[in-house]
Amino acid sequence: MTRRSRVTGFATESRFRTRSAAGAVIDARDAVSAAIATLTPMVREHAERADRDRVVEQAVIAAMVETGLFTLLRPLAGRGPADLLGFFEVVRTLAAACPSTGWVAAMLGTASCHVALLEPTARQEVWGSTPSTLVTASHAPAGRLTPTEGGYLLDGAWSNVPAIEHCGWVALAALTTGSDGGPVGLATAVVPRSELALGDYWNTVGLRGTGSRRVTARQTFVPAHRIRIAPQPGGVDMVGSEPASGRYPLAIVYSLATCMPVLGAVQGAFEEYLDRAGQRAAFSLAGARSVTDPAIQAAVARGLAEIDASILQLERDVSEATAAVAAGTVLTTELRLRTRRDQVWAVERALDALELLRRSAGAEAIREGAGIERVWRDVHTAAAHLVNQPEPALRLYGRWAFGLEVSDDMVIV
Repeated sequence: MTRRSRVTGFATESRFRTRSAAGAVIDARDAVSAAIATLTPMVREHAERADRDRVVEQAVIAAMVETGLFTLLRPLAGRGPADLLGFFEVVRTLAAACPSTGWVAAMLGTASCHVALLEPTARQEVWGSTPSTLVTASHAPAGRLTPTEGGYLLDGAWSNVPAIEHCGWVALAALTTGSDGGPVGLATAVVPRSELALGDYWNTVGLRGTGSRRVTARQTFVPAHRIRIAPQPGGVDMVGSEPASGRYPLAIVYSLATCMPVLGAVQGAFEEYLDRAGQRAAFSLAGARSVTDPAIQAAVARGLAEIDASILQLERDVSEATAAVAAGTVLTTELRLRTRRDQVWAVERALDALELLRRSAGAEAIREGAGIERVWRDVHTAAAHLVNQPEPALRLYGRWAFGLEVSDDMVIV
C-alpha cells in the first residue's frame, strides 16, 4: 500500500535525531536507515505470512543483514559509543511495518552485545570467518553450568528463543554451580546453534512471527573463553565498543530492546489507520465520518501525543547516556532509574494509545487479519514481557525520589 507523504512526514514522523559529539549525523546510521526505508514495503508485505507461519522469512532476514543493521551495536575499535539511538530508530521503523520483524531485529541486534563482552578469541570464533553471522539470546537463567576442565558443561532448556533458525550462535543465561551442585552465580554461555536441540515454535496470540523456539542443551561443553560470569551485586556489565570507557550498561540496551518495537508497532497502526481513513473519505460520504468526527480527531491526537512523549523522553535518556559514555564517566543512579522508568511507562502509554485507536477504528479494529487486530495481539504480548512490567521500575524510582536508599545492585540499568 502506498503511504501518503502527509502521514509519514508529519503525524508519525520519527523524533530520533542521532548526533555525534561534534553534532554531525552519524554516517553509519544514515546508511542503514536509508537501506531500511527501501526494505519496509517488503517487510509489510510479509507481515501476515510471518504471523501465519510463526517465523520471519529468510529473505527478509537476509535483506536486513545486507543493510548492516546488525553491526550497529557490535564492538568496533575507534568507533566510539555504540549508536543506540540510530539502532532503535531503525527497530521502530521495522516494527511499524511488522511488529514481529521489529522484535526480531531488536533481539538479534542486542544479542551481539553478549559476544562483545567476551574476549577477542570468542569474537573471532563467532564473526571471524563469517562476519554476517547472527546471534540470538535467552536471558532467563534456565540452565546450569558445571565446571569442568577447560570450561563448563551446560544443561538446561530455554523457552522462546527468538529467530534461532536464522542464527549461528546462541547466548544462554544459566546458573553456575559449586562443588556441591548448588547455584553460585549467574553467567551467560555463547554456544553454536549446531550443538543445541531445537523444539517447536512457541504458541502465543501475538508476536507469532518471531520464530521463537525451545532450546535444549545436554552436557554441552562450553570453553571458558565463551562464558561471561555476571558481576557480583553492585557490579554492572558494560557493552558498546573499545576501549571499556566507551560502553553502556548491558541492561539499558535490553530494556530498550523490549520497548522500542512496541512504540514502532503502535506508530505503524496509527499510520495505517490514517491512511485507510483518508482513502475512505475520498470515495464515500459515509467514510468521511472518521476524518470529520471531532471525537475521533481528538482520540488520534491523544494517541500520537502519547507516542511522541515516550519517544522524546527516551531520546533524552539515551542521549544523556551516550554523552556520559563518550566522556568515559559512569551513568548516575538517577539516569539509570529514570531510563528504566521511562522505558516501562512508554509501554503503558503505547497500550493506552492503541486502545484509543482501537475504539476509534470501528469494525476495522476487530476484523481478523487486519493490521490493527494483529498489532493489538503483538503489543499486548510484548507488554507481558517481564522487563516491561511497570511496577518494579516505578517503585524503585519512587523510592529514589523520596530520598530513600537505593543500593546499586537494586538498579538493573
